[in-house]
Amino acid sequence: AGLDCATLDEAIAQLRDLPHSGGFHHLLGAAGDPRLFSVEAAPGAISILETGTRYGHANHMVHAETRGLAQIVTDSSRARQHRIERIVDGWSAGTGSADLLAALHDTEGDLPILRTSPDDPDDENTLATAIFEIRDDVTLRVYDRKNKAEIALDVMSDPDEP
Repeated sequence: AGLDCATLDEAIAQLRDLPHSGGFHHLLGAAGDPRLFSVEAAPGAISILETGTRYGHANHMVHAETRGLAQIVTDSSRARQHRIERIVDGWSAGTGSADLLAALHDTEGDLPILRTSPDDPDDENTLATAIFEIRDDVTLRVYDRKNKAEIALDVMSDPDEP
């Protein structure tokens, strides 16, 4: 339903105002709008944080308003959250999509961001990595898991659409 919204504010209002049946994180942006929002939604709770451009989020609630809610935080999720926070802390205004891809393909530590281990403790691995470049238009690039990332899918906005 959020993809049917005409504006970023409308999408945020929809997430804020509608009931939630499960916990989920949304990172929202829109073409032509420089804002980015991290939204954590759970039954009876919502946290909306304008993030700017330096932000990373793993698979558990980390906002001050929601992190105290009952949730299962795996060691892997905790390790990936700490690692992405350390990476983005070193980013500058010149950080671009290549740096983001490198961060999402990071293999440091026993529980890395890029998960490819056949004996992963959560039995979950990274299938692919998607990067949205949002400016006046939107470009989506989906990358495989190889050491040298290759674009598996490249989708751009139609500049002729309103």
